[in-house]
Amino acid sequence: MLIPSFIPSKPIDSDGNWTPEWAQLLQQLFTTLQKNIGQEGFIIPSLTAAQISSMDASKNVQALIYKSDSPGSLVVNLNGTFKTVQTV
Repeated sequence: MLIPSFIPSKPIDSDGNWTPEWAQLLQQLFTTLQKNIGQEGFIIPSLTAAQISSMDASKNVQALIYKSDSPGSLVVNLNGTFKTVQTV
């Protein structure tokens, strides 16, 4: 999920409208949230095994990822190591 960065600028113009930068930021934020979080739960990011192995695991502690090239496989980063979540 790509959350937009904060824009350190004036959000409202002299006419009381959103500035173009802030309008775009809010549109991107709302679209991202609507696409990834809903009444049915969170959409887990989907990556291939190669993409997961190329990640810096020390920076992604507690990440939960759906392994797209291994259907039904969910991995979680525990203490810097990605481990497969076992299901029954």
